[in-house]
Amino acid sequence: MAAPATTSHPTLSHPRRILSFFTPLCLACLLVAASLNAAPFSATLDRSTIGLGETATLTLNFDNIAPAQVPRLPAINQVDVRPGGRSSHTSIINGRTSSRTTFTYYLTPRATGAFRIPPITVTVDNQRLVSDPLTLRVVAEDPAARQARETNTTAFLRLTVPDRPVYLGEAFTAEIQLYVQAAREVSPPELQGDNYTVVRQAEPAQTRTQVGNTVYHLVTFRYSLVPTKPGSQNIGPATIRLTVPAPNARRNVFREILDWETVSLDSGAKPLTVRPLPADQAPPGFNGAIGEFSLTLSANPTNVTVGDPITLQVKISGRGAIESLTLPDQPAFQHFKTYPPSSEVNLSDPLGLRGTKTFEQVVIPEDPAIKELPSLHFSYFDPTLGRFQSLDTDPVPLSIRPAPTGAQPTVVAPASANERPNQSATDIVHIKAYPGDLHTATIPLIQRPAFLALQVLPILALAATLVRRRRLDRLQSNPRLQRRRRVAALTRSGLAELRRHAKSNDSDAFFACTFRLLQEQLGEPLDLPASAITEAVLDEHLRPASTDTRLIDELHALFQLCNQARYAPIRSRHELDLLIPRVESALKQIQTLEHHGS
Repeated sequence: MAAPATTSHPTLSHPRRILSFFTPLCLACLLVAASLNAAPFSATLDRSTIGLGETATLTLNFDNIAPAQVPRLPAINQVDVRPGGRSSHTSIINGRTSSRTTFTYYLTPRATGAFRIPPITVTVDNQRLVSDPLTLRVVAEDPAARQARETNTTAFLRLTVPDRPVYLGEAFTAEIQLYVQAAREVSPPELQGDNYTVVRQAEPAQTRTQVGNTVYHLVTFRYSLVPTKPGSQNIGPATIRLTVPAPNARRNVFREILDWETVSLDSGAKPLTVRPLPADQAPPGFNGAIGEFSLTLSANPTNVTVGDPITLQVKISGRGAIESLTLPDQPAFQHFKTYPPSSEVNLSDPLGLRGTKTFEQVVIPEDPAIKELPSLHFSYFDPTLGRFQSLDTDPVPLSIRPAPTGAQPTVVAPASANERPNQSATDIVHIKAYPGDLHTATIPLIQRPAFLALQVLPILALAATLVRRRRLDRLQSNPRLQRRRRVAALTRSGLAELRRHAKSNDSDAFFACTFRLLQEQLGEPLDLPASAITEAVLDEHLRPASTDTRLIDELHALFQLCNQARYAPIRSRHELDLLIPRVESALKQIQTLEHHGS
């Protein structure tokens, strides 16, 4: 069965682009996980199995907190530890800000075997934080890695599964490790087989490692699988398609690879032994939990009356398929009325194999003789020990009071349907048999004149919009009309400007403004640029059109005054005030002229 493909990979035409693609993806996914009630401190390995001579990456992740000092790792026998630095990242998702501070360490084992990384303890803001222990398996050099080292292969694939037997129903981790020097168009890997189910797939992790004298980009795909069939079987092979440099590939002056070829990598199958559970040894209440777990129980309140609810909070923590855990039936709760529990999962592992599942269940005591909440029982199978284990919580003392037995309430007989009650009851009020007179409380909207009148408003608004749109279209398609409106606006503002210049006795500005207004106003009906209007244009264009000779003479006079003002300015404010009506009258007469072609 092929593992579900959850990510797609773009073209990666340069070695560094693999790192630039996977690193932001992994950081984004880690920050999303950190915002979903994840533990504030965790330790993770980039892969759980490596070959001898390779280096594993250990990261310490601090979510929304930051230690004051670099954490110190405990000594690990026959493993060289080298610090790799510190990084920080902040993200805002749906308005919620989350941050992650990461410390990186490189672990290089000197021998094969399983190396246990003990819990790491740090103190942040007077809070003591402890990570989960980790195990790093070191195996002899993989045949694919040996072949890549001997033949200088640019990419190869490796599949790792547990080298120990697993039990039927036990969740275990499988890793697909892609070693590649340069690649593009990397497709999601596929894991063949039909004797397992995929519980969860973690986001791919990107690191660098060295095999022999060659440095590879290492992309690790991790899956949590559950076997569905006992016996000796094979997991895989894993396959992946990608585009890599062709043998003897050419490069351009920028050292970019020019020749590529598409290849399909095959990891080969890995053997796995699946043992059945010893069903004859299963304790009562066993419901399929496999792993290592702890159990806690709390109840609130503990001082209640018969019939009052008590909320139980049951926490099951440890290693295993946390999300699939269920709360078993409790025969000891026979004197309680129980309701189905709700649950919440808090995972500390991206594959869902470590964390806590919290159940909340409401129980109601039905007997005042109850003195305690019975012990809660939970059974699971420990694959490390190879036997069933049982957990029992301590009983919780309870104080149960009998329900009060007060005087019986007075029940008032309801009135018949044909008569109204004469007086209201003073104790328990019966259901009213006669509802009284029925009438419509309000007039329906459809019958209100104001509501009907409001329906006209959208039609009027639409009509006004259409009229305005047509006017705008007509204006945009008529350049002459646009110019006429512009000149009219300019004339209005120019006349106001003339009055200001006359009031300030600024003759130079006054006549400059007059000359400009005459040019603009004459240019519009004559269809000439305003800058082309001079005194000579009057005789050339207006007289042949049989224009009123008095207007032409008046315009000649105004143009001459504007020209004379350059050499003999008029300083009298009174004279300027007298000229304003003449200019205004001339401009109005020009507006009545018919348009002439140039």
